[in-house]
Amino acid sequence: MKLTSSTLALILAASLAAPVARADSDAPAPYMERSELAAATAGIRALEVDNSRGWVRLTPSADGRLHVVATKVCRMPGRNEARNLAAATTVETGQSDGRYFVRVQYPRRIESRVNFWDLFSSHGRHGLHMPVLEVRLEIQAPAGLPARIATTSGDIAARGMSGELKLSSASGDVEAADARGPVDAGSTSGDVTLRGVASAHAHTASGDVSVDGAGALEASTVSGDVTVSGAREALLLETASGDIVVTDAPAGVRAHTVSGEVVLRGACGHVDANTASGDIRARLRAPLQDAKLTSVSGEIELTMVAGVGATIAARSISGSIDCQVPVTVLAHDHNSLDARIGKGGAPVRLETASGNVNIMSGGN
Repeated sequence: MKLTSSTLALILAASLAAPVARADSDAPAPYMERSELAAATAGIRALEVDNSRGWVRLTPSADGRLHVVATKVCRMPGRNEARNLAAATTVETGQSDGRYFVRVQYPRRIESRVNFWDLFSSHGRHGLHMPVLEVRLEIQAPAGLPARIATTSGDIAARGMSGELKLSSASGDVEAADARGPVDAGSTSGDVTLRGVASAHAHTASGDVSVDGAGALEASTVSGDVTVSGAREALLLETASGDIVVTDAPAGVRAHTVSGEVVLRGACGHVDANTASGDIRARLRAPLQDAKLTSVSGEIELTMVAGVGATIAARSISGSIDCQVPVTVLAHDHNSLDARIGKGGAPVRLETASGNVNIMSGGN
């Protein structure tokens, strides 16, 4: 394995250490150093970026080369200490087996502190804690170059890329926009936002997932919401304690939540929505193949677009069934309804244990 590395040469230091605008007039101005590097991409098949603190932004380059701009930001009361911390922080770049890597190495005395909050100052905007030391990376690369970017506490944003993207952060937000290749975007406690992606797997533990414009999509979170609009292909959505809201699912959707609400404002194809303790509100349209809406303790509200034929089987153990759509009744009592809408067609099952079921018409 051939391994080469280089350290970005500082080109601007003292000139970039000037005070910047800040909300807290008592906060010391951050000390900043900026470095730049340009590299040819011959023989490079992938880009790998690791930065434990500080955001990373990736956009296409106009000349087919790699461009890396690194900005060190130190928020320390003492100017000399800030300068020393910046000097002890390095941004390493190099090539290995067809991969071009960018790695930020922070001082060990910062990394090994026992108290996590020692890493932050309290002079951020609106009193928020800001990192004492961070490196911000702005990277331009050929649009089709696959990229893997990992951070610990920094945000990640990738825009306009067509190669495969693997983006992961522990406590930062992750964003991808106008991505024509497959995207895997994840965060542990941050939000994931996708806009205009070809296909994606989006996942976070305690953040929200928001998608506007996507092909095949899998999205999951544990304690956040999942919001999707502009879908073009099938959706697989899951959350434990959040809501799921879909504006339109033209190629089918499977949505599952434990303690949240499921809202499908327009869905067709295969539709499967279930929740344990939340409500389900779904608007179904043609071409509908089948639908199953189930809840344990929530209500189910089904809106059928005019002209959609279906065979309805609605059940509620302790709730009522209310149908405001003209139907041919096959069987009916207070807690169940079997009926045919139009000439029948797609099987639609509605099941809840302790909620009511409401069926209504939704126009064209």
